[in-house]
Amino acid sequence: MKDVLNTKIYTNLDEAKAEIQRRWKDEELKKKVLEYLGDIPEFFCDEPRAILHRHITSPNIEFQQFIDHSRDFGLKPLGLEYTNDIFLTRNHDKLGLGKLPFISDNKKNVHYRKVIDLMGSEKKKFADIQTLWGENLIDFHHNLLRNASFDIETADLSYWYGRHGDNALNRYEKLLAFFVAHGVLFENFITDEKELAFAETVVCPAIEKITSLFGVKPLIVPVFALDQEMEDSWWCYEQEKESFMSH
Repeated sequence: MKDVLNTKIYTNLDEAKAEIQRRWKDEELKKKVLEYLGDIPEFFCDEPRAILHRHITSPNIEFQQFIDHSRDFGLKPLGLEYTNDIFLTRNHDKLGLGKLPFISDNKKNVHYRKVIDLMGSEKKKFADIQTLWGENLIDFHHNLLRNASFDIETADLSYWYGRHGDNALNRYEKLLAFFVAHGVLFENFITDEKELAFAETVVCPAIEKITSLFGVKPLIVPVFALDQEMEDSWWCYEQEKESFMSH
């Protein structure tokens, strides 16, 4: 089952490199995408982009791997964000933005640095959360990026989602249309028991619909190797990043 899902979801790296250049030059294909979506955000209009889509863009190890991939592809990286989504402590990815895991150089020891009141932030929009010292949480993570010398463009899709998707399946269908011809999405959709339902009920149906509409799969490349995707270190921050925090 897992191998079948992975085949449905991903395009291998070499094929994606060639396909994004071919599709970007296909004006008819891009016109169909525009007609389907109604509008294309301006950051997709001048050149194909490498995309990492997270609630807030932050310089953990996964992000650094994404930057390496974007350089390998020769694509300008962009961090897409969804800051109107709500913070939930039960969600591993969301929790990691409020309680940062730092990993030692030997990749064996992890310690955590809490930067927000976790219970007090439960079910708040990310955009409305403050750190323990009163800084906006989004600003905090963007400052981490700058302090770590990552000069990357970010864009918040919250407003766009508000107009294009009233549930997860609709949002994913619209989101994945960008990766028909305008960019490559770097993502690992975990297909273990905990995340399998999301892959089966949201990700794969969205991919199937977009493939049916445009005749090609959206270009999705794993950020890290599929046999390594359950390693917790990818969601950690390198130990040296803790020194970039001013609090």
